[in-house]
Amino acid sequence: MRPSKACAAAAVLAGLWLGAGSSDILAQAGEASKIGVFDPARVFELSQIGKEMRSEIESLTKAKRGEVQKKEEEFRALQEMFRQQEPSLSEDRRSEREREMQQKGIELKRVRDDANRAVQAQVSDIEQKFQKKVLEVIETLGRQAGYSLILDRAAVAFVSPSVDITDLIVSRLNAAAQSASKAN
Repeated sequence: MRPSKACAAAAVLAGLWLGAGSSDILAQAGEASKIGVFDPARVFELSQIGKEMRSEIESLTKAKRGEVQKKEEEFRALQEMFRQQEPSLSEDRRSEREREMQQKGIELKRVRDDANRAVQAQVSDIEQKFQKKVLEVIETLGRQAGYSLILDRAAVAFVSPSVDITDLIVSRLNAAAQSASKAN
């Protein structure tokens, strides 16, 4: 079944009308809407709370790295001792040392894995806390300053510097952190 010429003409007219109307609506919305874009990585890097959280992550990473290095040194010392004693060991004693080395290798891997999981868990926890605080600031800023839309920089292909509000968000986050520390 083919559409009639009248239906086709109506569809063309509707398309033209919708196209013309939508550009008018978009132009009006652009004039009335206030849009902001921010870079979360820069907010994390520049804000006081981001610096504190980064310091937390670095402290835990350093502690876990120390634990792993200690186990690695123990493992290397055991390897060296085994290498030196190997020629004089009986077959049974050599097998026992090899099992011991395998066990220490497994233990070292477990310590590495545990350390990685602990750091990843803390990073995830910190990211969630940071995102929550940033979102609170953005929502307050959006309402107070009359923004219709605030976007993450990663979601946008092009951003005019005039709509970048990253520094404003950083200053609001820092002010919120200072007032929270004064309250405590």
